[in-house]
Amino acid sequence: MQCLECGKTFCTQSSLSRHAREVHRRKEETSHVNFSKNVSFIKCFHCKKEFIRKSNLAIHIQNFHTENTERKKCTTSEKTYYTCNECGRHLTRKNSLIHHIKVQHLINHQLSAAQKRETCVECQKDFANEISILKHIENDHGILVKRESVSFQSWENFLQWKDEVEAKNFCRFVKRTTTKLKFEEVTYYYCERRGFHVPIDHRKRRERSTGTKKINGYCPAKIIVRRNMSASQIKASYCSSHTHPIEPENLKYSPFSKSIKNAVAEKLAAQIPIDKILKDVRSNKSKEFLEKNQMMTRKDILNIARSKKLQNLNRRSVKNAVQVESFAMQHSESVLLYKREGEILYNCSELKKEDFVLIYMNKKQKENLQKFGNNVLAMDETQGLDEYGFFLHTLMILDNFDQGFPACFLFTNRNDQIIIELLFQCIKDEIGILNANTFMSDMQDKYFNAYFKIMKHKPNFYLYCSWCVKRAWKHNLSKIRDVEKKEETRKKLYFLQESNDVSVFEEKLIEFCNDLDTDLLDFMMYFQNNFVNSKEQWAYCYRQYSGINTNMVLKNFYRQIKHNFGNGSKITRLEDGLALIENYLEHREQSDLINNIKGHLSKKVIMLRKAHDQAKNHLDTKVGIRKCEDNGASWIVESFSTSNTEYIVTNCGDCVPDCKLMCDKCFCCTHMFKCSCQENSIRNIMCKHIHAVCLQQVIEQEIVDIVNSEPEEDVEDDISISSPIAVYQLTEDEVIEPESVENYEEPKMEDVSEQNRKHFESIMALVASSPTKNDFIHKALRELEAEILTMRDQEWKIEDYECDTEEKFIP
Repeated sequence: MQCLECGKTFCTQSSLSRHAREVHRRKEETSHVNFSKNVSFIKCFHCKKEFIRKSNLAIHIQNFHTENTERKKCTTSEKTYYTCNECGRHLTRKNSLIHHIKVQHLINHQLSAAQKRETCVECQKDFANEISILKHIENDHGILVKRESVSFQSWENFLQWKDEVEAKNFCRFVKRTTTKLKFEEVTYYYCERRGFHVPIDHRKRRERSTGTKKINGYCPAKIIVRRNMSASQIKASYCSSHTHPIEPENLKYSPFSKSIKNAVAEKLAAQIPIDKILKDVRSNKSKEFLEKNQMMTRKDILNIARSKKLQNLNRRSVKNAVQVESFAMQHSESVLLYKREGEILYNCSELKKEDFVLIYMNKKQKENLQKFGNNVLAMDETQGLDEYGFFLHTLMILDNFDQGFPACFLFTNRNDQIIIELLFQCIKDEIGILNANTFMSDMQDKYFNAYFKIMKHKPNFYLYCSWCVKRAWKHNLSKIRDVEKKEETRKKLYFLQESNDVSVFEEKLIEFCNDLDTDLLDFMMYFQNNFVNSKEQWAYCYRQYSGINTNMVLKNFYRQIKHNFGNGSKITRLEDGLALIENYLEHREQSDLINNIKGHLSKKVIMLRKAHDQAKNHLDTKVGIRKCEDNGASWIVESFSTSNTEYIVTNCGDCVPDCKLMCDKCFCCTHMFKCSCQENSIRNIMCKHIHAVCLQQVIEQEIVDIVNSEPEEDVEDDISISSPIAVYQLTEDEVIEPESVENYEEPKMEDVSEQNRKHFESIMALVASSPTKNDFIHKALRELEAEILTMRDQEWKIEDYECDTEEKFIP
């Protein structure tokens, strides 16, 4: 391609266009020119400049040949610009200046519907943006727009200041939007009366008698809050000017605050009559004007009750209170403490007048708590057993079947440490001090702190429920955006929790906390603040042989109450919840009596039997079991599934005779042995390694019993005083009288041979059923063979005493 100006040739069109722009003409004049073809140009009659299009020529004439418009030059370059006479803004092109004057200053221009963003309340003039209307308000209407900056130390301080401003100016600021930046969060609050009222078509209900709260225009009052996420600093830019009157009548447009609604709802839940609530709300009456809460009516309270789903509560409050008090009187022996709402207990100064407390523990619960309360204690709370939102705090123990049993109940409207201390104080006064070995709760320290303060006893194990710990980790792992890093972090956390070795745990914990990945920064701060200092409560290596790992026994109890006994229906009254608790306790007491008579296959017993079957199957594969050299009561058992892994099984002594966790095949229970595997050390189950050791002991004992099973009278018949071997076998206590020697009759050879044959058949059958004991059988037979050969060399007459000789020399 050849340039028509200079004749230079190029390979591509883009190279030719670039040449034309850089050498011959400006970019804007050649953007649509193909210099490889003949093009006709249009010349400006003022300066003879050529253009391709007429539109470019018109723009040129408008920008460079207009005499009535002031055109200034830039002091730093040769470019020119135009100045707006209204605001002094500089623009590079004249058409931009015209558009600016029309849109920003509304001179000879009417805004379209899309451009009408703000409307002046005084003159109903429309503006395209907030800057224009603010200047209009100040210049044309003489309203001074006041602005100020305020700083706060915390978000609570800001909210308190905001409430004071709203109360002072009889207005309300509502949050319009929130913008999250990299290092700060910006929240915009506008006056709630700003904007337009949008009527609803085909409205069924009439408009409010007070009218709409919107002023159908612009109000400049607003609050812009900036929260620095790293430094926790809060700065607010506050515009205090309003375009509507500031007077107490404005309160009729504002709804009741959340704090007022919550306070009224709490009183409704406490069964306080509506008339008394109205009296309390209207008590502080100002002489100048009414506050918003003093405008509350009975209908407003009913609306709050309906929004909180308490609409029928006040109608039944008297009846419900009577029924609950009747329950407490009927079960006075089981109710340790009862306080109804509105009552003052002078011996319990920590309870408020509006508090409700009912502590229940019947005779069966008291007996079980005295019997099993020094082993494992677990505590948790739930809601949903009444419509008032009361808490049910439950103290759980483990019975002789290693199943959960609720030892005490606390119904109350409070959920703090003080009310738990009152519970333990009542238990202490009733049955004395509890010396629990293990105390478990969810990740709230109020239960343990209350127990330690009242009982003055520190358990050997204070544990968090492992399921609750994993649930908290799973919830907060959402702080990690990367999916792969999230999964890797989850695996590291689970490995830390389930590690049985303290040294390995401490090493991996330090390594995990020193991870400097920026994507894990938020989660690592959460982990270090909540779990590093409480590692003894959640790590497996610090809870071995504690007797409990999760508080699922409590979760199962709550599930049974709500679904099995409550049939899954919603419980709306407290007396119904108390009845369900009583039915459950009667059911458990009856079930325990039946189980003691008929037997009971608890979950632990089922798992115990399953472990026994696994151990029996694996013994045929010659799993290695050997005694520890330094401790005769310990065995080293190879893992059934993992190579190069060994577990130590230790004999802890005998158990109680009526233990319900006994293996009927091994004749041992889970309390007689302990193993280093997680099944036993963490989950408190008699594992397959313990069963393997027990089976080995049973087999060895059966071999010894069969070899030494000759009756005593038969031995005396087979012994001859003339046999030196028989004389050697006599102990000091066994003295043969001369009469017995004289009356001795030699046994028949056929009888002796038959007895020997039966003995060897029994031994061979035992060897066939227990191939892992071949070494023991081989050693016994070798010793027997050596003794027989020795006697033959000495030419002893053992033909008539072969059976007796073979038996007596079995080791």
